[in-house]
Amino acid sequence: MVSCDLCGKGFHFNCHLEKHLSRKFPCFSHMKPNNGNTHLENETTPHLNKQGDDKFCKFCQKSHVKPKLHANTCNMKEDEIRCLEIKLKKDVHLTHNNSCRFCLSAFSRADKIKSHYKCCGKRKEYLVELKNQCTSKKREHHHTTNIYNNNNTTINNNNQTYVINWSNENFSHIKPNQLVDILKKCVLDGCPKRFFSEFPRLAHTGEHRNVSLTNVRGECVDVYEDGKYIKMDKDAVMEDAAKRMIYCLDDKLTENDELNDCYNRVLSAMVCMENVVSGINNKSRETIEALRMMGLKIETARKDILKEVTIGYRNV
Repeated sequence: MVSCDLCGKGFHFNCHLEKHLSRKFPCFSHMKPNNGNTHLENETTPHLNKQGDDKFCKFCQKSHVKPKLHANTCNMKEDEIRCLEIKLKKDVHLTHNNSCRFCLSAFSRADKIKSHYKCCGKRKEYLVELKNQCTSKKREHHHTTNIYNNNNTTINNNNQTYVINWSNENFSHIKPNQLVDILKKCVLDGCPKRFFSEFPRLAHTGEHRNVSLTNVRGECVDVYEDGKYIKMDKDAVMEDAAKRMIYCLDDKLTENDELNDCYNRVLSAMVCMENVVSGINNKSRETIEALRMMGLKIETARKDILKEVTIGYRNV
């Protein structure tokens, strides 16, 4: 035995129930309105189709043999009220009979309902109510997001790492034994000029991360000064960085007991690179010998050294 979900009347056969629901004046039209909110949630009336069904359409609440094909042609998909109900997660039960679910007016044909919806006052009131609920929900979400972002900003500001200005950087935190390790590694690899690309990865960590180079082909580099990163000319910064590396070598490794004669000659050659980096055209015997030991040519020495420095800062 089956029963009508709207009026509770029982029937022995499904065909009798279908005939009962397709009457000219369905039983739904004789039900008393519940404080004018008959179109809203109905918790006592179960859905005819289960939401978990793969063939169930959430817009028209019907099961279809080809749900994907129906999804492109469902008329309820373009209904503004139905879309808002789904967005607000309203539990609404659609009856699919020839009556208006907003004002309970009954009609003989389904096409009459569509024309009635254009002028139904209850429907317009319900639409305004849904829009107001949707607006309120957006405001609550926006307010919650702002609080979350403000809290994150406060946490980030509290945990912000102090960074030394690039103008005050002198690499005083580098220990002599660290420089010795880099120098020996580059000499054993047969490429002493690689020192200029290995040094930045050692020196620019933590609070000394004051140079940021993301584009090796660009003309600018980000340099940290007074609490923010500013754009500066890349060639000027790379030249300044190369000179500071040479000064650091000269201060900490000159007459170092850990270096033998071979490494001391390479160290002296690197110190001579200051004039090369500065662009001074010095063709003295000492400079030519230093360039030979570094594996550089006098015509391209400055360009090659700055290229190594650029690669080093790119990998920081």
